[in-house]
Amino acid sequence: PDLVYMTLRKMEDSDIPKASTSRYSKSEIRIEKILDATISIIAQDGYDTFSLRNVASRVGCDLGGIQHFFPTKKELLQAAITKNIQRYEGEINEIAQKSDVAAESKFIALVNSHYAASMDPIISGFFLSFWAMEVHDADALELQNNLYGNAVKRMARVIGEVNPELSKPECSNRAILILSTLEGTVILCGPNKRFN
Repeated sequence: PDLVYMTLRKMEDSDIPKASTSRYSKSEIRIEKILDATISIIAQDGYDTFSLRNVASRVGCDLGGIQHFFPTKKELLQAAITKNIQRYEGEINEIAQKSDVAAESKFIALVNSHYAASMDPIISGFFLSFWAMEVHDADALELQNNLYGNAVKRMARVIGEVNPELSKPECSNRAILILSTLEGTVILCGPNKRFN
């Protein structure tokens, strides 16, 4: 879980590969910095403070430097949401797909990974804003539905491995209950919360 927790954290500038020493182009590095700045702004300051100008300021470039890659706020937002989901999903999927690990161990690792993400200030802050966005933004709602649809299927599959006697609907119902409980920890026990 510690490795999962660390990889779910936003990349710091020092973690971003340097163009001269890596296979990444300057454009790819700039895009990563822009997306990480967007995720950080949304997570730490809320969606209301998210603007192309704020991202440019955080990255240390002018507005045109952002608009070159993301002409509109919506395009940047969608790219940042997609990146954060892919980062989060990648680690969780890796755990769920391990064939050399006992089902009970996979289940515990999945629960621990979800819990660690709930306690991470960047991830939990981002998802709190993301949940609020889905009320007004159809694209955010679609991304959120896909994310949770995949999460329920993945958890239900592992629950079925732990207890093969359960029907698929029972596994899905248990997965929904477990995941909603874990997601609720963000609200009650997440960073800077009373019950942390």
